[in-house]
Amino acid sequence: NTLIFKKFDVNKNNKVNFIDVLNSFRNVSDERKKLIENFTHQVLKPGQKFISFSYLETIVDTNYHPEVMKFVKTAPDVLDEYLRTWDNLKDDDLITAENFAEYFYDISTCIESDEDFTQCLHSCGYK
Repeated sequence: NTLIFKKFDVNKNNKVNFIDVLNSFRNVSDERKKLIENFTHQVLKPGQKFISFSYLETIVDTNYHPEVMKFVKTAPDVLDEYLRTWDNLKDDDLITAENFAEYFYDISTCIESDEDFTQCLHSCGYK
């Protein structure tokens, strides 16, 4: 218990943010971090800290998503899931660069194969 508070009670008020604790379990390789960083820079307009969700919708092509290519899910189902998962991370049409990166860090945690993760990013518009 003491170790958790030493690490996560940054304000020393005997409170721990459980999101910070859960995020600490996330293990994303340096290669994946670089891919996510590059994708973030790709979709950010110069000088802006927000990404347009409308723009993200135009660059996604779920036909190339690993689950679609392996016939696990249909392209429309994957697209629907992708669009719905952004609901809590966007404010109207805007997503912060931080939330964009966090989203893909979370996705990375769920995908074991580096090849599948990279393909997932490409299906979301990464070039």
